[in-house]
This record gives sequence, C-alpha cells and structure tokens, in this order.
Amino acid sequence: MTKEIEKKLEYVTFTPPVDIVEKSDGLDIFLDVPGACQECLDVNIEDNVLSIKAETNTKYNDKFIKYERAFSLSDDLAADKTSAKVEDGQLKMHIPKNEEAKIKRITVT
Repeated sequence: MTKEIEKKLEYVTFTPPVDIVEKSDGLDIFLDVPGACQECLDVNIEDNVLSIKAETNTKYNDKFIKYERAFSLSDDLAADKTSAKVEDGQLKMHIPKNEEAKIKRITVT
C-alpha cells in the first residue's frame, strides 16, 4: 500500500475485550480481535508494558477497524519467553512466570 493511499484511510479504534487468567506457571491472555491477521498484529513488551495494536481490512461505519490495548505487567513474568498466536479472531498469549515467582510446593512432615 502506498503512503498516499495509507493517509486517506480512515480508522475507528476499538479497545478489544480481554480475559486474563493467572495460572501457577504464568498468565494466559485472550483478546478478541475479529478481522485481525497475524501480519497486521503488533505485539510488544517494553518496560513491563504489554501493548497490542492491529489494523484490519474490516470496516465499521465505512471506516477500517483498528485495535489498541495496553497492560502493565509484573516483574515476576518472563516477557522474553512470551508466546502468541491468532486464531478464529482471538489473540491467545502465554507469558510465563520467572522460576523464582512460581509457586513451590512444600512437603509437610
């Protein structure tokens, strides 16, 4: 897409709904982003802030849909080991906990 065409595109920005589930090994994050594909998603973690952005080819009221969402993350997470995939209009992410932050079972004698 040329820059001239890009400048003419109008977007409407949505904050997508999210489910965050804390598990013993980390966080599972589920973000609804209908119309977003793998190539149009921009997912970054910088300074313990997870930011998710996507521009789609899907229209709403004659404007293209754009998604934006950001979250503060704990220092207990291993951001460099994050996995993510988009499937059926949902971004699924897993951010593992650092080994020190994982729950450790203590045997009582």
